[in-house]
Order: sequence, then structure tokens, then C-alpha cells
Amino acid sequence: MRALLFTLALLSLIPSLAGCSKKKKPTLITFLTDSQKMKGALGYSAKAAHSKDYHRGEARLRAARLYLEIQRMDKARASLKAIVHDPKSARRTRARAAFLLCAHWGEAATCLLPIIRKYPDTVAAEDALGKYLPVLRRRGMQHLIDTLAMLGRQLRKTNLSDNIIFLMGSTLATAQGTITLGGRSMATAEAAFACFKQLYSGYPNSSLRDDAIYEGAKILHRLHRTREAISLLSGFLGGRKSSWFFGVYNSHLMDDAWLLRATLYIESGNFAKGFKQLLGLAREFPKSRLRDDAHYKAVRAALAGGHGQQACAAARSFVKHYPRSRYHSAVSRIATRCGGRP
Repeated sequence: MRALLFTLALLSLIPSLAGCSKKKKPTLITFLTDSQKMKGALGYSAKAAHSKDYHRGEARLRAARLYLEIQRMDKARASLKAIVHDPKSARRTRARAAFLLCAHWGEAATCLLPIIRKYPDTVAAEDALGKYLPVLRRRGMQHLIDTLAMLGRQLRKTNLSDNIIFLMGSTLATAQGTITLGGRSMATAEAAFACFKQLYSGYPNSSLRDDAIYEGAKILHRLHRTREAISLLSGFLGGRKSSWFFGVYNSHLMDDAWLLRATLYIESGNFAKGFKQLLGLAREFPKSRLRDDAHYKAVRAALAGGHGQQACAAARSFVKHYPRSRYHSAVSRIATRCGGRP
């Protein structure tokens, strides 16, 4: 009797346990063949006809993408135009539709800029900005910088503003000669640093701020402003502990910044500090891809500075800890010349 009651109790729990189980997430529909894509596109078009508000635009955009894949350009264009002229479609959907229309049927020189200006807070505007850059390059470096600077001022309260400033800095960093920026004539490297400084100083919450600091420090290095570069990197690295404490992100550029600062210390004559930091990178960043690079730089720096004992110790340590490094053979020869087995 007890066994029967126990069995009945277990059976009564099965529905409740099933109810507690997690529902499976719906899988995305995959269309492989042209016929499947055509069927899918027609399905989305039908869904759009019976949808309201932003759902209609989303369905039309999915249909348009499938039409493009099977080269049904007439239907794709019609769907995209319908999205652009539908005020109830989400801005990001209208922006993407405008970008696809521009990419397939527009003239880049004339259709990209309106997207950037009209939808600056969308991913499509970022894509349009990237496509617009080659158009500006063909018109000369000064025209490119003037146009980007103008867009930066016009869109300074949007999410695209920091992208524009970083793009200016990156472009100037690889250019040669002089440029006029903000009414001043200056070398392109100085102008690049001015852009990076504007970004990391004026946009504390930008996702590009860390990149601007690191790239700015590299420019300062090129300009032989080593102390400023070290100071900038030290401030950046100083935020590492607070990021742990407050649970914020840990930048992917921290180890790069550490390596650059150590190199700058050595170049500025402070071998002891730079050497120590090069060897310390692996401890500070145990998962960094730069661990063997930093250790190798330490070996080379010690040799170049005439610190033979430290070079040999670092070489033996390197051979032990980085057997798969691309520098292993070179450092093994150094360790062998130091005497004893590497």
C-alpha cells in the first residue's frame, strides 16, 4: 500500500516538474536553396501586409534581404522603398533599408551622406560612414578632414560623434605632411593626437576612449614626447584596479598599454623600471597574447644595454616558460651562449 501511494505521489509531481522546465528558444529559420528563400521572402511579405507599426518594417526588411540573395532586385527594391517611406518603421530599420538601397542602386557620393546625417544613432550610419571615407579620400586629405570635422560638429550630440573623431585621428595618423585643423596649420601627427585627445577627454563613456588613449600614446611616442606618453598610459593603467573594484569592464588594450609603457621607460633611459615591467606583464596579464613578446623584449633590451647577467637570466626563464613561442629558437641560442644548458 505504501509503495502504491509513493508511486502515485511521484506521478502527481510529473506535470509540475514539466511546467518548471525551461522552454526551448525558437530556432532561427534558415533558408538554403533559392526556392526556400523565395518562399521565405513571400512569407515575410505576407506577414508585413498584416502587421502594424515597426513589425511591418522588420518583416519587409527580412523579405528584402532574401530577395537580394536570389537576385529578385525588383521585389527587393520595392520592399526597401516601402520601409523608407513608412514612418511607423523603426529608425534603425529605415536606416538599414536606405543603406541597402544606396549600396545596390545609389551613387555613393550622393546617397551615403544623407544616411549619416539623418540616422546618426544607428549601425547603418556607421556603415555608411565607412563607405563614405573612400569617396572623401579621392577628393584630397584636406577635404576629407574638413568634411569629417563639419559632420562632427553637426552630429556632436549623437552616438556617431566619437566615431567621426576617431576616424579623423586614425586617418591623420597614417598621413604625411601638414593639415589645417580648427583654423591651425599643423603636422598630421600633431593633428591626429589632437583628435585622439578630444575623444578621450570629451567622451568619457565612449567605447572608443581606450583606443584613443592607446593610439594617442603611440602618436606622442612618434613625436618624441615620451614623458607625456608615459603619463597618459600610466593614467590609463591606473584605472585597472578601480575597474576590478567597481566591477566594470577590463579593457582589452591594457596589456598593450603596459608593453608600450615598459618600452618607453627603457627608451627614456629608465632601464630598471622598463625591464621589470616587461618581465611583469605575464604576471599582471596571465592570459595575454603578448607575454612572450614582452619577455623577448626584456632579453633584447638587457643585451642592448650591456646587462649580460640579467639578459642570461631572462633568456633561461624564457626558454623554460615559452617552448612554443616564435622567439624560442633565437632565445635558446642566447641562453646557450650564456653557458650551461638552456
